[in-house]
Amino acid sequence: MTEWMPVLVAQAWQVTLLIVVVAAINRWVGKSRPHLAHALWLVVLVKCVTPPVWSSPSGLFCWLQPARETIQEPLAVEPPSRSWSELLAESRDLETAEVISRRRKFSDEEVETDAAITELSQIRRPPVAEVPSPITANQVEWPSVLLGVWALASLVVIGVAVVRWLRCWRMLRSAPRRECAELSEQLDWLAKRLKLRRRVRLIVTESRLGPAVIGLFRTTVLLPALIVDRLAERDGCVASPLTPILAHELLHIRRGDLWVGLLQTLAQAVWWCHPLVWWVNRLTTREAERCCDEEVLAELGCDPAAYARALVDVLELKRELKPVPVFPGVRPVEVTTQRLERIMQLGQGCRRRTPWWCWLIAALAAAASWPGAAFVVTAEDPGERGGVSPPVVSPQPTNRGADAAPLA
Repeated sequence: MTEWMPVLVAQAWQVTLLIVVVAAINRWVGKSRPHLAHALWLVVLVKCVTPPVWSSPSGLFCWLQPARETIQEPLAVEPPSRSWSELLAESRDLETAEVISRRRKFSDEEVETDAAITELSQIRRPPVAEVPSPITANQVEWPSVLLGVWALASLVVIGVAVVRWLRCWRMLRSAPRRECAELSEQLDWLAKRLKLRRRVRLIVTESRLGPAVIGLFRTTVLLPALIVDRLAERDGCVASPLTPILAHELLHIRRGDLWVGLLQTLAQAVWWCHPLVWWVNRLTTREAERCCDEEVLAELGCDPAAYARALVDVLELKRELKPVPVFPGVRPVEVTTQRLERIMQLGQGCRRRTPWWCWLIAALAAAASWPGAAFVVTAEDPGERGGVSPPVVSPQPTNRGADAAPLA
């Protein structure tokens, strides 16, 4: 396992440098472009789970490391001065009676040697006691120990996330549910308007969980009944006040943010001791919320003040609700003052989807950052490096005629 330590060290400094560079770029040009910032953070997350085991001319990290050289020493073979037919004819002429007699003599000596070895093997020797050698500190493979501790901690992080999800799911199943046909129809109408191809369920639960989106394969929008009742009492209608909230959750599904949550969990499990990776996860979630805010206003064409008011209603009940644990396939609603201020500043120019040029910049960033292995240079001529050329080996003809001759 010691060969993995250089790979781990290289991955650590490459991930750290990439996070610093992307953070500087987003601070400079990503404040008003959440789609670009989110795409660049996705490049960082993929880099966190991609070991630097391959190189490419486009990889900047490949050029920042000294190239590893390997010497390729070909075996020099001297061609025979005569043809194989001449050598074979000459070998057959050397079959004489003297060679046959010598072979018979050697076979008799081999029989006598075998008999002597058999007699010696029948003599019993006293067993030799094996003294175990003490294990010193220098014999402990510390790289293997560190790698084992690292893997064990990663499994603990994943195990904690799984336990939290199971507790959430048990709480959700034990709580009673409420049927709301009006909200279900509103959700289906929004899914068609947003061109969502997969079917999404709606659960109005009496528990304190939500609002959130759960499920990677069986996607479900989770709404607490407390929010539904509070909005119905204020406006006298259930569907209209919750329309921006439902659209926001559906846009998370359309964007694939549930699968990004899985990527975030894997990156956090691998780099559990890296504080910058935890910081990247928070920023990625924040940028995803900003992207959905823009897409809600662009798709529904609603007033930013009305959308912000609906989020404020969720913010007022946030202390009475329990957040859904962050796990793959779970997207809780989070409302902050900075988010509300930005929504109020949004006007025309909101984008319905991530622009193509954002994905183009992300692809260029991936081509420059994902390859991380050093280049391998092959030296074909060892004499140029001051080495010694291998000896010249000439093939020896096999005396097939002598082997095939019978013993007289």
